[in-house]
Amino acid sequence: MASNNLFRVSAVGGYDRDEVREYIQLLLDEMETLKKNHEKEKKELLEQIKEMRQYEKHLREEEKKLRDQKEPSETRRMTVGQEPSSEDGWIAKRILEDARRAAAGIREEAELERQKIIREALEEAEEKKKEAAARMNEELEQNGIRLLAARMKIERCAQDVKNTQENLEKMCRAMGRMLEDNTL
Repeated sequence: MASNNLFRVSAVGGYDRDEVREYIQLLLDEMETLKKNHEKEKKELLEQIKEMRQYEKHLREEEKKLRDQKEPSETRRMTVGQEPSSEDGWIAKRILEDARRAAAGIREEAELERQKIIREALEEAEEKKKEAAARMNEELEQNGIRLLAARMKIERCAQDVKNTQENLEKMCRAMGRMLEDNTL
């Protein structure tokens, strides 16, 4: 194809049909590639969201397990084999309370971290989704403009062919009249 013009003009005054067809096929192939890329990115993002939801579910299950755990077995063993003194009972209660507070703190930290991870993952997925959609819209818009330009050129080409055909028909009629006039 020519560097300044999109299509070369054929000898009869129109555009080279093969080049026009090639160009249209090229645009159609580009659009198909863009669609496939968009679908692939969409599928990847949906898969990431699915994985994040599974991870969130796993974290919730782990949190539930921690909540459902009973007193540590160490504390039970101490009281089963011997009679604790009142001081031992008080110490055991303090240790148990401290352990419960520590476990609650760990659960709180884990929950906050889980929420943070989920929030960041969802934000990242949403951002990627927006970027992919913007890229796809831009590419589709550019290809749409190219297709419109190609369509306009094809319509002009068809009009040029029609005009050339009419001119040739006029020339044929004029030549036919000239031949009739010369033979008479």
